[in-house]
Amino acid sequence: MGCSSSRVEAPTETEEPLPVPRVYGSLIYNDASQGTLELHLTADSPAEGALAIFETRQVDKVPAWKLSRNQGRSELMKGVGGPSSTKFYEAWTHFVKASRSYPGTVTHVAQKEPKPVAIYALHMAAAEDSGRRVSPSAQPVRRVRLGVATDLSDAHFVAVVPAASLCFDGVQVLSAKMFSQNAKDAGGVVLDLLGDSQVGGSPAGGSDEKLQQRLAEQSDKVVTGESAIKDPVSRIASEYSAEKDPTLVKRLRQQSEKVETGESAIKMPEAAEAPPSPEAPDFEGGGGESQAEIAKKMFTQ
Repeated sequence: MGCSSSRVEAPTETEEPLPVPRVYGSLIYNDASQGTLELHLTADSPAEGALAIFETRQVDKVPAWKLSRNQGRSELMKGVGGPSSTKFYEAWTHFVKASRSYPGTVTHVAQKEPKPVAIYALHMAAAEDSGRRVSPSAQPVRRVRLGVATDLSDAHFVAVVPAASLCFDGVQVLSAKMFSQNAKDAGGVVLDLLGDSQVGGSPAGGSDEKLQQRLAEQSDKVVTGESAIKDPVSRIASEYSAEKDPTLVKRLRQQSEKVETGESAIKMPEAAEAPPSPEAPDFEGGGGESQAEIAKKMFTQ
């Protein structure tokens, strides 16, 4: 009588999948320089104490020197810890814009008291979005929620507003103009992720009053013969919408051009004085009158 035997197979060990390489960008706050927000780039795990992170698996898009130089740390903005929240919000928008260089997701991890924030993005929509028709002037609005990794690759604008604000409560679609206006009215800041324009809080270069002051400073340099301009005119003028005060922008350009070329000019009046009439003659007008007399007529019309 034969005997049969059964062969027992030894259990095989399941191979653990290799971890996928990742690079993280972390938004870190420290108390230096009256409060500073920094970007920390790290491999494999985010930095401790991050307020927000972005994550990318496309590590080949991250140059090695960005991880090694200064231990991957770079400054986004100083002076964010003061009583005003505008710079704090602005630094958050800069963090979101930095994430655009690293395809992946953005996550709002934690709040920094006493300035909790809410992050919203205005996305570029296709002809149809989530089954509903979307016109070019009405784009989807989505919030970057706490603890939720969010893809912002198709975002056009990002807004950072006070966390308690209801400016986007229940809003699904908005035009870019209304998106910016809502955030500004709430005391927040908006950044165009496809350009460089900042909206909300105080304008990047200051108020119209400050523009008047800078215009006066440029005029002083013309009168004293200084040739150096602290702020390039192209950047100064670009900070102000032509619709806001086209006369001031035009005068600023003219004055800076005179400084660059060494051309002499009559000093502009103080900010409180009215701008010249668009019909006024040029400073180089003739008629036998002096430049001072011509300028005086221009500003009394």
